[in-house]
Amino acid sequence: MNQLKTMCLTWDNSNEGFKNIIKQYLENRNSEITLAGEFEVAPSTIKRWANGVTAPLTRMQKLIINYIAKLS
Repeated sequence: MNQLKTMCLTWDNSNEGFKNIIKQYLENRNSEITLAGEFEVAPSTIKRWANGVTAPLTRMQKLIINYIAKLS
């Protein structure tokens, strides 16, 4: 199992954990444009999530984490 999938499966519902997962997703050469398109947000929003500036609501975070886990 790769590191990103492990991070998703052990996510503790925290904003810090969410930020780390988004950051790892982007570091794995995934595009913020792809993720933004999937969840109908601006690519700049994905970057703000990765930098810990903002975070979506917890239920949206769960959807995003599940999506990333399935891709991993």
